[in-house]
Amino acid sequence: MRSIAILLWCGVAFSQTEGTFTGEVLPLLERNCLPCHGAESRTSGLVATTVEGLMAGGARHGAAISPGHPEQSVLIRALRGELAPRMPIGKAPLSNGDIEKIATWIRHFQPAKPQTKQRWWAFAPPKRTEPPPVKATAWVRNPIDRFVLAALEAKGLAPAAEADKRTLARRLYFDLTGLPPAPEEMDRFLADESPKAYEDLADRLLADSRYGERWGRHWLDLARYADTMGFEADREQYHMWRYRDYVIRSLNNDKPYDQFIREQLAGDEITPSDPDRLVATGFLRLGPVFQTTIAAQSRQMILSEITNTVSSVFLGLTVGCAQCHDHKYDPIPQRDYYRLQAFFAPMELIQADVPIRDAALKARLDTARKAAEAKLSERQGQLQAYENTLVAKWRNACANGCDGQKIEPKGLKTKLLTAIANGLVPNDDSTFTLDEKLRYLELLDYVDTTMGGRDLGVFRREVERHKARAHVVRNITVSGNNAEPPVSFVRLRGEYDQLGDRVEPGFLTAITGKEVPAELPTDTFGNVRTWRIGLAKWIASADNPLTSRVMVNRLWQKHFGAGLVATPSDFGRNGGFPSHPELLDWLALELPARGWSLKAMHRLMVTSSAYRQSSNTIAEPARKADPANRLLSHMNRRRLEGELMRDAILAVSGRLNPEAGGPGVFPRLPAAIEGTAKIKNFTAWEPSADDEARRRSIYVFQRRQIEFPFLSVMDAPVLQAPREVRPESTTALQALTLLNGRLVTEEARAFADRLRREGGASVAEQVRRAYLLALGRPPSAEEEARARDFVATLGADGLLGLARVLYNTNEFIYVD
Repeated sequence: MRSIAILLWCGVAFSQTEGTFTGEVLPLLERNCLPCHGAESRTSGLVATTVEGLMAGGARHGAAISPGHPEQSVLIRALRGELAPRMPIGKAPLSNGDIEKIATWIRHFQPAKPQTKQRWWAFAPPKRTEPPPVKATAWVRNPIDRFVLAALEAKGLAPAAEADKRTLARRLYFDLTGLPPAPEEMDRFLADESPKAYEDLADRLLADSRYGERWGRHWLDLARYADTMGFEADREQYHMWRYRDYVIRSLNNDKPYDQFIREQLAGDEITPSDPDRLVATGFLRLGPVFQTTIAAQSRQMILSEITNTVSSVFLGLTVGCAQCHDHKYDPIPQRDYYRLQAFFAPMELIQADVPIRDAALKARLDTARKAAEAKLSERQGQLQAYENTLVAKWRNACANGCDGQKIEPKGLKTKLLTAIANGLVPNDDSTFTLDEKLRYLELLDYVDTTMGGRDLGVFRREVERHKARAHVVRNITVSGNNAEPPVSFVRLRGEYDQLGDRVEPGFLTAITGKEVPAELPTDTFGNVRTWRIGLAKWIASADNPLTSRVMVNRLWQKHFGAGLVATPSDFGRNGGFPSHPELLDWLALELPARGWSLKAMHRLMVTSSAYRQSSNTIAEPARKADPANRLLSHMNRRRLEGELMRDAILAVSGRLNPEAGGPGVFPRLPAAIEGTAKIKNFTAWEPSADDEARRRSIYVFQRRQIEFPFLSVMDAPVLQAPREVRPESTTALQALTLLNGRLVTEEARAFADRLRREGGASVAEQVRRAYLLALGRPPSAEEEARARDFVATLGADGLLGLARVLYNTNEFIYVD
């Protein structure tokens, strides 16, 4: 009775025909209308699997049903082919009997008027519900299982069998560390016959420092992390890696989530002398930097970006929709948007000296700084000699009167390209100005690069990079406060210079129920001392109905493949309804009850029977009754994210550098992209040393205007805004990259070398070692025989070919 429970929970009551809908109509709709019109997909805005969704209808035709009048209902007309296109698209038309079942329900259906108007479910406090009774009690390992099993049993479904130990270990390793288990780690787990072996493994992985790197990537997606400012200039922020390391460190230390929130929103106000908390406020500085010719406009754009991000990440609300007008769907007036933004109005972006406490990291950076300073001195000497050569070239080519002019790169013009094509020299054409002659010389210098020369602009930019690295231990951009707090106003239509009513900092009335000014701390003279700390405390309060709901839903999403609410950053009316509302509330209350410990919530989820189900055993009744697997009758198979693919490839080859922390690294780019970077005048992507470049992908320098190719192809986004759900595409380019790309080509060779070192003398032993490393299991007899034949056929390149094949298997890039 899932759909009816959801509707009643939302305060919408329906007549007794709801039983007909649940028993007869809903199964038809779920079999035929998914995946196009589910809560996640919402094609044309229509959700066809709930009564409320049918009543709301879609963007094209409006309401899908007209109660009492099936002949007028869009749903019936589309099913009969009276509206184009006939539904369902791509499936056989419904039989007349099935259409008549739906029509009969519509004919007798009349929505009852709600007796009381209730708040939207997400704005109401979570309610503690006891885990429901179930029949198959032996399946239950913790309270999560009772909620999941009760929903399955209500549909007449049963959970899948438990996955085997190898599958569970590989799943758990990728989920909690982002890396595959080494064969030795797998053997240790398989040999442990204790009834608590699995729980012990979960505890070890949660205590592993790689856990912070894995889950730090998830948080950085939400925090829109990048190492550059974005847009045309895409200037580098050389020190934002300090925030990335703060996130990883906080997660590894299991910092309480409420404290994690407060530090990122107001760490500088809470403890101005604490370097870690100053770095934490980098969260507010991570968005792309809007630059216009009007300073007030730029600042307003930055404040709006911060307001939108904070509400999306921590509250799961699209508050940004109220920037120009009242929110069209949620009870968020425009005035509330600017009351929320007022908390950030006093904020300044300043530079501060933030010492590094980690002695080992500081020593490493000091060594890197000294090397950079030496390299800088060498480069500066080279640059001076190079400029002297260019000046000599310039003097020979220019007409009288050019001596003494300094060469500056000013870009290229079609006129100059044409001149080169026609073999002209600047002095041969009187239409060339002195400035154009100088540009011509820059173009000649660029042409020289094709013969092994250097582009002067790139050379200079590399010097700037060395300068920045030489000072890498210093300054990080953090937030501060104006001495004179500004007055805040509603911005009419969202325009920075169109002022409406004055507003004071305040919380969302949709949650508080009424407009209440925030209580801001004051000093002994009654002056307001801090602003954002008031907002941080409100968001991080256990009384806030959204904060814990949103976070436990994000954890569930990453462990199970989809959130209990399928729209993890939209808990408003345009978002999805919870598949298990009572479970969501139970988890939301459990988080603060367990000291806001994220590791405690991870452990609760991954040790449940629901998590341990097989992804390969899908019963036919479940396929029909729950095609989207919202009820979790089995585990969802998931593809590795781009970063995990790269890390797994390096781990299996044996060349993954486990070094943690510090400035971002620069793996080599394909030659074509390196050339493009030069042409577009982007800051040089100077490749790091090979070993350094093979660190985990979370440490790859995140440039907004140059996407690292392998990660980009595998759907890793360039973060201009929070990304709560990553896209997942299947393209030919992905297949080609995994087959012939530079990364796979180089690491397959290293993988083959590793097999020769570790696999033993025989091909059979090497094949077995290859499967254990890449897939976490030995090959079957048939696989081993085919692999031996394959290796023998390729001769000297046999192991290289096998390594490449294993990297390209679905089993390697998917987790069961």
